[in-house]
Amino acid sequence: MSEIIVIAHNIRSTFNIGSIFRTCEGFGVSKIILSGYSPYPKLPIGDARLPHISEKLTAQIHKTALDAEIMVPFEYQTEPDLAALKKYGYTIVGLEQDKRSVMLNNYKAPEKIALLLGEEVHGITDE
Repeated sequence: MSEIIVIAHNIRSTFNIGSIFRTCEGFGVSKIILSGYSPYPKLPIGDARLPHISEKLTAQIHKTALDAEIMVPFEYQTEPDLAALKKYGYTIVGLEQDKRSVMLNNYKAPEKIALLLGEEVHGITDE
């Protein structure tokens, strides 16, 4: 089975982030990278947000994550470092409906995948 990292970029809803954590925990995802304006649970070290903000977001994410936010390792990046992931052997895969999309049952997964999720309304940006 492939090693998978999920990149949740510009996901607006705390409840969607919680659902992503639960799904990732169920599928054995090795790490979640939250980036852009995606909300994220309280960081164990060096959380620069005001305490009441990080606590509020953590509580909202927990409503759907149900402790998966504790079980699945995560980090926050302003912008995901796709070049670094490629350097470490990850293939960047966008989860998106597009003319270039491949049906899941026809997809041959590489050994290491960084699965990029885009925002709820507009999906993955061209950048």
